[in-house]
Amino acid sequence: MEPEGSDLDTWRMPAQSAQQLGEAQEETRACVADAEEVSPRGGPPVTVTIRQVVPAAKRDDFEVWQRGIIEANRNYKGFTSGAVLKETISDSAVLFIVILSYTDYASAYEWNVSEDRKAWIAKLASFDLPTSDKGAASMVVGGGVPMFSIGLPDMGSGLPSVGFRLRMWLLIWLQVYSMVEFYEWLLPIVFGTMWTERPLSLKFFLSTFCTTVTIEFVTHRPVCFVARKIGLLP
Repeated sequence: MEPEGSDLDTWRMPAQSAQQLGEAQEETRACVADAEEVSPRGGPPVTVTIRQVVPAAKRDDFEVWQRGIIEANRNYKGFTSGAVLKETISDSAVLFIVILSYTDYASAYEWNVSEDRKAWIAKLASFDLPTSDKGAASMVVGGGVPMFSIGLPDMGSGLPSVGFRLRMWLLIWLQVYSMVEFYEWLLPIVFGTMWTERPLSLKFFLSTFCTTVTIEFVTHRPVCFVARKIGLLP
């Protein structure tokens, strides 16, 4: 089941140098040999993760791409599920993590050497997304033990920019202020005289509890959605 030639750049994102490709090929040869010993057919489930930092301007293109690659995988026996995680890492970039799950290594390998995968990777390369010398993909077998890893994208310090944090602070502060005012009006109506008889510390506890729950489960997502639509957030 060992791949030949150019197929040895298993799970590699495009645009790596020849030296990096050679290193990845040597690492993958060893991993394939290990996989043969572990389970050429059947065996533990396999999870493949693809990590890619995407500029805000190309976010829509990448979202279409990740939906397409998950749908393409559904045509392959052994593919069980696909999911996407997103994290805003600055006011101009988003980290996407595409998670592809398979019943075993053989199923994951079948997708990896397919013409469909090559076409989707070529389409991704056409977006001209930023890459790093560490690569951007990893594969996990069974109980979460890395089978091989070609690194993570270079995210610099990993901290959002000052501008992004200030805008996020403003959104959170506006929600907190609005919700505190709202519950200071609502709770006395709900509890009546029971509210006026309660100590100040209990009033503060209840109002802040209601405020944080409302922000977490009701208001924060819509507020961030609107902020993105009007250009306040990436």
